Amino acid sequence: MATEVVRRPTVTVNVGSVSSMTMEAIEGGAAKLGMGGADTRAAVGRGDCSACETVRHELAKRLSEYLGAVDSTVKAVYVYQPEYGLAGDEPVYDRPNLSPGISLIVWTSRKSAALSSLIASLKLAVAEEGEKLGCRKANALCWTVDVQLVDDEEVRARTGYGALIESIYVRPVEIWHR
Repeated sequence: MATEVVRRPTVTVNVGSVSSMTMEAIEGGAAKLGMGGADTRAAVGRGDCSACETVRHELAKRLSEYLGAVDSTVKAVYVYQPEYGLAGDEPVYDRPNLSPGISLIVWTSRKSAALSSLIASLKLAVAEEGEKLGCRKANALCWTVDVQLVDDEEVRARTGYGALIESIYVRPVEIWHR
């Protein structure tokens, strides 16, 4: 009989940090939406996809700042929308996500197991925080964080996700840089 091995991240994130980032993202989203924080949280809870998208974008900024602060090899972080290749300033349609809610490209001078583990821990914590917001329209992808690590060589050679950094088709948006 085979046993299943469950791999957990070896580098973990303080859940309180992600909770704080989520609250800051709600406040930042509220400012962009011209609402109060409680109203924004309520809009997310009732399934306002535009409010969710704004909060997720604000959360992506905070996650990027966090990654840059804890890992000195991180050079820049980009957000992109793989489903349509849209920029962040295009309209958000009122429908559940069909792709990960937050898609990031993290440009690092070198990939490391520690950074990968930290990202895995962040993904778990964000999914838990997103669930707590209680959006009635949310699906499993809404609060999923997809992170693609690229190193200097991939960016220079324009291979893999490194090619997307200057792509005119997917148009990633830089949300943090060192």
